[in-house]
Amino acid sequence: YPTRSVHVEEPKPEIDVEVAVNVVTERLKRVPIFDPLSEEEMDRLAKSSKSRSYAPGEAIVRFGGEGNSMFVINSGKVEVQIVENGQPKKVNELAENDFFGEMSLLTGQPRTANVIATVETEVLQIRKNALKPILESNPVLVQSITDIIDERLAMLSKLDDDKPENADERKKGVMRSIRKFFGIRSH
Repeated sequence: YPTRSVHVEEPKPEIDVEVAVNVVTERLKRVPIFDPLSEEEMDRLAKSSKSRSYAPGEAIVRFGGEGNSMFVINSGKVEVQIVENGQPKKVNELAENDFFGEMSLLTGQPRTANVIATVETEVLQIRKNALKPILESNPVLVQSITDIIDERLAMLSKLDDDKPENADERKKGVMRSIRKFFGIRSH
């Protein structure tokens, strides 16, 4: 006689969109780079963010790749690697509420490092088109992001043993790159 196996699964409860947005908003509030955002701007950013999961050893971003998004770590850990003499070299480890990918997203330059999940990792992906209207209306956020990018560029230049360039000039250059890439006029 033919047999048939029937598997019965309970349907997954539907997640209320408003509750999901509130959870994402609360996560984004824990990220210092977004401190200058108003409640409304934070909600807009939360609504346009996408959750992504990565397995241990999976690359989230690759050196030289196009940077059209940044990431905020919800859970898990990642390793930031630069390529030195053809070999990956760990330069940082990031965990929950840390973020990465902002340099490429904001300046349009290629990715400067590999970011690899070291454990099961969930991130929020924030794309350029989600950030542009917020940057246009919030110059304080542009300054906050510029400061953080400048700190990370300074760290990378120390790792590369480059001659340290003038910090003010580097910061102005970052600000110009952000404004140009997003089409933001100076206020």
